[in-house]
This record gives sequence, C-alpha cells and structure tokens, in this order.
Amino acid sequence: MGADNQVISPETRAYVRYLRDRDRLNYRRIAQIVGISKSAVWRICVKPNNPREVHGTRLRSRGRPSKIGPRLRRIIIREMLRLRATRGNFTVRHIMTNLKLNSMGISARTVSRFLNKNGYRYRQARKKGLLSQKDLRTRLNFARGIKRERQPSFWMNDIAFYFDATSFAFKTQPKHHSQALSGRVWRKKNEGLLAGCTAKGRKVGTGGKVVHVHAAISYGKGVVLAKPYSHLSGKRFAKFVRKQFPAVFERCQISGQQRIFLQDGDPSQNSGRVNKVLGRLGVTVFNIPARSPDLNPIENVFKLLGDQLRDDALDQNIEREKFREFRRRVVKTLLGIPADVIDRIIASMPKRIDSIIEARGGRLKY
Repeated sequence: MGADNQVISPETRAYVRYLRDRDRLNYRRIAQIVGISKSAVWRICVKPNNPREVHGTRLRSRGRPSKIGPRLRRIIIREMLRLRATRGNFTVRHIMTNLKLNSMGISARTVSRFLNKNGYRYRQARKKGLLSQKDLRTRLNFARGIKRERQPSFWMNDIAFYFDATSFAFKTQPKHHSQALSGRVWRKKNEGLLAGCTAKGRKVGTGGKVVHVHAAISYGKGVVLAKPYSHLSGKRFAKFVRKQFPAVFERCQISGQQRIFLQDGDPSQNSGRVNKVLGRLGVTVFNIPARSPDLNPIENVFKLLGDQLRDDALDQNIEREKFREFRRRVVKTLLGIPADVIDRIIASMPKRIDSIIEARGGRLKY
C-alpha cells in the first residue's frame, strides 16, 4: 500500500509543516525527507485539518466556496417563482435587481448556474391561455359529464369531424424565420403548462400578411377540409357553412352516425346567424369549454402543420417565397398529413378526459 493510502501520523504532519515553515523547502524536497508523496505534502500544508486526509483518503480540491448560502438559495427560488407569477417576462437581471445581489458581489452567471443546478432552464414558453379557477371547475365538470354520459367510442364514431381555423404569418425569408427563437421563461422541464410558464400573444406569430385556413379532420378520413379565407365574421362564416358543410358531412358520414361536429367557442363561429344555418342543415355542434385547445384534436394537427412548414423551409432551403406560394404550401402540407396520424390523435380523447379529471381541470400535455 502506497504512502498516500496510509494513515499519516500527527508527528509526521507536524514535521512536514515544520520543514515548510522554518526551512521554506519546496514540496518535492520535503517529500524526499519524510518519505511520502509530494501531493500528500501539499495537502498537509494547504489543508492540514481536513478530516478526510486524517483517515488516508484522497482529498479532491473543492474550489472556492459558494457565494450563495442556503438562506440566499431559498430567497432566490422564492423570488423567481414570485416574478413568474406576477411579471411573467423576466430574466436573471430582474432577480438580481430586486434582491440587490450585485452589492453582494454575486454575478448573473452565478445565479444562472444556481438555477440550472436546481432544474430551472430558460426554456421556450408555451403559447397557452391562462386558466382561472372558474375555468378549472368548468373543465373538470365537462370531463366528468363526458365520462358519465358518453362511451369512449363517442370521439371516433359519433363526431363526424373536428373543425377549427388556423393562421400562419407570412415571411418573405422562411428559412431565416424558421431559425429564430420565440419567447422564453425560467421553468423546469415539466412545468410548461403551469400558470406563469405560458406566454401571452398569438400562436400565429408576428408579421404583416397572414394565411388563414378553415380545416376539418375526421376519424378514418384524415383531413376533409382545407379552405383559405381572408377574414372571418358571423355573416361570412354562415355563408361558408351553408356552402361547404353539406359536402363535408357527406364525406364523413358513417352508417347510423349523427350529424355532430366539434368546434370551439369562437364568436364568429357561434353567432346567431351561423346557428340558424346549422339548424336548417340539421347539424348539432358539440361545444367544448373555453380556453381548452387540448380538447380539440385538430389543434394537435395544426401543431404538426406548423412544425412541418418550418422543417420544409430549412430542408428545402426556401430563401425567398411569395405570399401566394406560401398559402399554397400551407394547404398542400395540411392535406398531406397522414390519416393514420390523425386517427391516433383522435383516439387519444378518452385518455385526455381521464387526465383532466386526474388533474382537477388542469392543462394537459397535449
């Protein structure tokens, strides 16, 4: 067994420190005189009272002591959570200013590394509306009612199609825009849907011209409707329903199926004029709670559509694009989403209902 792995007696330690203090010998020379390694001499001289060395274990240098003590760590986490709940958009600089950490000699990098070590990262913010306590109760009651009154096959066999509209901002340089980052927030990986971790603003993004598309998906049929439009109003949507919905229902109709479709609570899509047209067509609207995109499977299809548009801009190296070309690309990409992918999304609805009940009305991962 080497000298480094043996217990060094107190007499030897005292002799080493004596040679170092009196004769100012270097570590190599002291090691030769005493008969131990140079690293052992260094540890005795630099950290003579470390208990790990007394028992013969190797000592690893731990660097400078942390500037953030246990109490300050709790304060930083508490301040970060407070800013997330009240301010929403903030950085480490706001934490440092509020806690006056600069006066303590603590840098922004130190605070960032501390947050990272505790699982917090400056992650992408999810574009989701905030849920109030009333929203949570409404969603929970809705899920319980569905669980009690409907069979799991309701989502696949009884709803003819899922309808909604989506929009995408037109960019003359699609590739450059696809490489840009969106808003970020300090959160853990599993906190993306919590209050304070979602970002306000339009999911469509910023820009001038926007491509608007009416879309519908059906179980077993895939995308059954993809029609661009300029702007939406109750009058325009009523005309659209009267012209397009009979053919869509005809395409989606299954033997014994009711004429039911699902849409959200957009005012233009639920106006009195629109309801009259739906009544004349013998159509029933299945409404979902407000601020509940996770209860409309077509929202997941729109997410796939947006990801595919961004990937195509990069993979196909689309440096420049005209508005008409972008609109055609949006419709073509939407129609190209495989039907089996859409079927799997719709088939997840019974599981979503169970998850809402389990989360007491909270957001889902979908």
